[in-house]
Amino acid sequence: MKILIIPDSFKGSLKAIEVCTHIKNGLIQSNSDLDISMLPFSDGGEGLIDCILYNQKGSKVSIPTFDPLGRKINAAYGQLKDNTAIVEIAEASGLTLLKPEERNPLVTSTYGTGLIIKAAIENGNRKIILGLGGSATNDGGAGILQALGVQLLDKYEKPINHGNVGLSTIHSLKTDLVPREVYETTFIIASDVENPLTGPQGASFIYGPQKGAQDSELAILEYSILSFAKVLQQQCKPNILTLKGGGAAGGAAIGLLSLFDASIKPGFNLISRMLGLESIIEDTDLIITGEGKLDTQSLQGKVTVSVAKLASFHSKELMGIVGIIEGDPKEYEKLGFTKLVSIQELAANTEDSMKHAGKYLEQLSKKILD
Repeated sequence: MKILIIPDSFKGSLKAIEVCTHIKNGLIQSNSDLDISMLPFSDGGEGLIDCILYNQKGSKVSIPTFDPLGRKINAAYGQLKDNTAIVEIAEASGLTLLKPEERNPLVTSTYGTGLIIKAAIENGNRKIILGLGGSATNDGGAGILQALGVQLLDKYEKPINHGNVGLSTIHSLKTDLVPREVYETTFIIASDVENPLTGPQGASFIYGPQKGAQDSELAILEYSILSFAKVLQQQCKPNILTLKGGGAAGGAAIGLLSLFDASIKPGFNLISRMLGLESIIEDTDLIITGEGKLDTQSLQGKVTVSVAKLASFHSKELMGIVGIIEGDPKEYEKLGFTKLVSIQELAANTEDSMKHAGKYLEQLSKKILD
C-alpha cells in the first residue's frame, strides 16, 4: 500500500516537513515495510518556500531586510531555475516575528517584504510568487510599494509614514522612480482568503484583532485602508474594494494588483498545479493529511479540506491527524475521512499540545492504521 503524507504546517509548533517526519516515524513504528512518501504542503501561507523547494530544484537566497516594526533582520526567498522567486510575506512581515505585546497593525509594515521582492527582481527574476499567509500587517501592501520605488505622498507632497497609520494622510502617489524591471515582472499572489478589502468582513474588522488591534482601533484601520484604496482607484485601476481576496494579509495585494502585472490565485490550486499533485494522488492508495487547527476557516480552501476533496474525487482512502478540531468532528468526517484524530485527545492543554506536538503525532500515527 502506497501512503502519501501531505500536511500543512502546525502554526506556532511544527513546520510541514516536521509534521511529515513525525507521522512517518509513527507509521514505521507500527509497520516498517510501508511504502511512504512525504509532501509537505502550503496553500500560500508559512512554509510556502520550503514546500516548493522540497519538491522542485531550487535554493534559498538570504538578504538583509526589516521586520514589521522596522528592525533589521535577515530573511530569505526561494529561487527556482526559471527566473521565478518564491516570497512569503511571513518571512519579513509575519506575526511570528513579534512578541504578543508588540503586535499593532496600526504601525506594522510590509516594507521588509517589499525589499525581498526588490532583491529578487534585481537578481534577474521576472516572476514572483507571493504567499500572503501569516502577516502582522494591515497596510494594504503600501510598504511593498514603497520598497519598489512608489512614492506615497501626503497633501504637502511629503512621503507618508510606514504602516496603516501613515495611510490616513495619503493624498497621491507617484511612480516615476519605479525601475523598469518591476513593470516587466509578473506577480502571482497566492492566498486562501476570500474576504474583501473593507467592510464588516474585510481586512480590518476580521483580521485586525488577530494582529493585536483593540476594538477601538478597528475604525481607524478601516479609515486608513479606505483612504489608500481611494487614491489607488483615482490614479490606477478601477474598484478594488469588491475584489475577492482583497482583504488577505491586511490588503497586502491591492497595491501590486493596482499598479503592476499581478493576479491573485487560490493558493492550494496554484501550488497543486506547480507540483503535479493530482498525478501524485492518482498513484497513491492512502492519504494522510492535517493542519494545526481544523475549523470553519479550513472549509474556505485550506490544505486539509482541499486534500480531502481531491482524495474523494480520486476515490482514495483518507485519514487526518490535526492539532485541534473546533466544532463537531462529524461535520468534517463528511468530507470522506475514514479516521480523523487530534492531538487534543492526548494533550493536557493547548500549551502541552503545541510544545509536544511531535511526540503526540507519532503516538497517533502509530495507531492510525489499526
